[in-house]
Amino acid sequence: MIKTILITLALTTAMLFGVGSIAQAGELKAQKESYYSKVWCDANGGTEEVKTNMGTRADCVLNDYAVEVDFDSKWAEGLGQAIHYGVEFGKQPAVLLILKNQNGEDRQIFVDRLTSTIEGAGLNVKVFIIEAKDYPTR
Repeated sequence: MIKTILITLALTTAMLFGVGSIAQAGELKAQKESYYSKVWCDANGGTEEVKTNMGTRADCVLNDYAVEVDFDSKWAEGLGQAIHYGVEFGKQPAVLLILKNQNGEDRQIFVDRLTSTIEGAGLNVKVFIIEAKDYPTR
């Protein structure tokens, strides 16, 4: 009896909210930002978590770039930090933007905001982009 009620409840929920809602409930999440930073920095021959003279820490320092790593919705924060690290290390600032693509949302808007701000302000900031879906989930 309870099994029948649970099955009926599940089917009713699926009809009301769509079958995708049930699948998404069990969907795995993106890794923490630090995971992508480590994997990307290591793959590009950089040094992670490099402390500046001002006591801040750059996520990744490469030969030519001081890189701030942020998820797509934190693009503005990432831009400000990248500029700071670029000044501190005397390197070109760079942002590694992690596109999360949660729930099928179009994350391109964050890339557009970042690049239009850089171009509009005449900044010399490099943008690197990776997609969370290309990495293991947790």
